[in-house]
Amino acid sequence: MAIPLRLLLVEDSRDDAELVVRRLERSGFEIDLALAETEQQLRGTLAERTFDIIISDFSLPNFTGIRALEVTKELAPDVPFIVVSGTIGEERAVAVMKAGAADYVMKGNLQRLGPAVERELREAEGRRQRRRAEREREEFRAQLIQSQKMEVLGTFAGGIAHDFNNLLTVVSLNLQMVEGGAGMGAGAQEALDQIRVACDRASALVRQLLFFSRRRTLELTAVQLNELVEGVTSMLRRILPSGVVLNTERDPAVWPVHADASSLEQVVVNLVTNARDAMPNGGAITIRTRNAVLTDDEVRGTPGAHAGPHAVLSVADEGTGIDCEIRDKIFEPFFTTKPPERGTGLGLSTIYGIAEQHGGWVALESEVGKGSEFSVFLPRMASN
Repeated sequence: MAIPLRLLLVEDSRDDAELVVRRLERSGFEIDLALAETEQQLRGTLAERTFDIIISDFSLPNFTGIRALEVTKELAPDVPFIVVSGTIGEERAVAVMKAGAADYVMKGNLQRLGPAVERELREAEGRRQRRRAEREREEFRAQLIQSQKMEVLGTFAGGIAHDFNNLLTVVSLNLQMVEGGAGMGAGAQEALDQIRVACDRASALVRQLLFFSRRRTLELTAVQLNELVEGVTSMLRRILPSGVVLNTERDPAVWPVHADASSLEQVVVNLVTNARDAMPNGGAITIRTRNAVLTDDEVRGTPGAHAGPHAVLSVADEGTGIDCEIRDKIFEPFFTTKPPERGTGLGLSTIYGIAEQHGGWVALESEVGKGSEFSVFLPRMASN
């Protein structure tokens, strides 16, 4: 069976081009040919198509094989480049090999061309595989570092939350005793009310930290995401500003998940709140549910992701988007781009922790100026 070969031939002689093509066809290749005679044609062809190999004459009118090689290294550095010439001498052959050519073949010895092309195709594939393996190692290393960092942050946050919660319990109990006393003036009562509000806010922060650190015990049940979304959106529509429209797109066949309903409700609330804050001039927020069966290739490079059937809960906005420079930081606790009075930096870290507790993960698609979509992937609940 013939081997398909996308060949770019830099040659000004049609007869010589036919000789090269026939020789390669006799070597078992099925040629998809493109010709270039000038530097301009070479640049244009490389910009339009990709090739398996480039074969170039050494001497061309107003153009040389060395220059063709330089253009190839600039525009298609991974494509093997072979010089075929009837005039090249030993000195020039050495020069063209030093410049980066894969090989050179004399036109009077074209029987070498087929084996040379086969060898270069094998070596090019080997280089591609090595680069792919190196990229995967780098991605895995980055995922490992990120995972370790989040684990350390989670342990740290959980320890703080636990100790802080003990202190809050003491404050809250004593506050209840003081509030039960008689003869308290208006000023003192106002001060106690402010302390109570501060205690409630601090308790909410502790709960978020415990979510992130995975120290909160989940009450797992069969959760229907569409029903959960319906219940949460009715509440959210009452508190969103008039310029923000809340829509839902629910797959009626979305799979149930084994989850803590209150945790998933908090996920929706946090995501919608962030979406609202990302649209200071208003816009639309869309909550979606859908099913996804993911392959190993689709989850490769995504921290915490794994293949298989998942139900997906996502929230999309039309806001400012998230710059790629800060995307690796947004799930870290206390990281926020909001002013101090607007956010604690725990909303997304809470979502991250909840997703991990449920065996899932969070994915982000965002473009600056066009909005963001956060998607929480949750394993499909196993059927009995």
